[in-house]
Amino acid sequence: MTDVTYIKGAQPTDHGPVEPSQTVIEYLETLLARAQSGELQGVVTVGMDADGYAGYGLVGQCGGFAMQGALTCVSTLIAEVNLSQLDDE
Repeated sequence: MTDVTYIKGAQPTDHGPVEPSQTVIEYLETLLARAQSGELQGVVTVGMDADGYAGYGLVGQCGGFAMQGALTCVSTLIAEVNLSQLDDE
């Protein structure tokens, strides 16, 4: 359900105006619809900005071992993406 794009080196860049990511917009709209229906009660986010910097946040009900497990899965996926980029060098 998620597309991960690794920015090699994660170096901040200034390429002028950037195009919005339709994939990101669609994913956020899905989360918004779930929140508006009451199904989604808490969110932890990690995002990559257009300038190469990453940010994070959390809001709502963000505790429990299930959420911690999900966070570990995401951390593992990001590590795998980073390691696969090292293999390409």
